[in-house]
Amino acid sequence: MTKPIPKRDRSGDIPPLYRQWLRTGSPGYLIYLETEHVKALWAEHGQSIIAEHIERWPGTRPPNFWRYDAPSPRDPSQETQREYLARHGLLEPEERG
Repeated sequence: MTKPIPKRDRSGDIPPLYRQWLRTGSPGYLIYLETEHVKALWAEHGQSIIAEHIERWPGTRPPNFWRYDAPSPRDPSQETQREYLARHGLLEPEERG
């Protein structure tokens, strides 16, 4: 009997430049080059990138969350990311406390 094929991490299919962009929002010029492609890339991988980000920096979100997923613009001079996320009910259970 053969072993089952392990699930492949689909992020390995992503070129390094796009992987960097998913995690950091940099280089920012990508949003202007292939707009529909990068939106689709974020739509496919954004939730896993957010989960990865929360593990390291709870109460914050990566730059592309603010570009594509935030319900409304945030004024950094008026509230922190944590305050904004709490106000919109977006904090994960492990971030509350």
